[in-house]
Amino acid sequence: MKIKLIIFFVIISFGYSKAKGGLSLTNLKWVSEGNPKNEVWFQDWSGYVRLFVTTFSDTLEVDPGPYITETKNKPYLTPKSYDLLQRKQLIGNIEWDNEFLWDGAKNTFTWKVDRSNPKIKLPVSYIGHATYKDGQLILEIKKDSHTLYFMKLNPVSYY
Repeated sequence: MKIKLIIFFVIISFGYSKAKGGLSLTNLKWVSEGNPKNEVWFQDWSGYVRLFVTTFSDTLEVDPGPYITETKNKPYLTPKSYDLLQRKQLIGNIEWDNEFLWDGAKNTFTWKVDRSNPKIKLPVSYIGHATYKDGQLILEIKKDSHTLYFMKLNPVSYY
């Protein structure tokens, strides 16, 4: 009985602390407005934060080809055309220059990308700026003076 009571209080306190904690970058998935569609995740690994950016740019229709062979009485072996979603994904650790401020201030960070799809020469460092204003996260990522991404992101909770 004592163990059940302890587990109950731990679950309640965990839920209470998450509810009272306020906004958090890591509790949400951020989805961009417009095209191309971007999805952004911040993952907090207690010692560092990882940033995932996925860009869905285009849909490509893949046909089976004009020279397919069909097997009699086995239509399930005939290849069908399908849509292939073109996407680009960059993953890496970020280091905030200062603590993240939610009051509309410009927060800067360094993003060290160590994984990508499609493959690029790694590691790559980018400079990022994040601003939270009016319920949106504005994220800008640059390499030298070239802007790689400029996104207006809306939060989507995945809890």
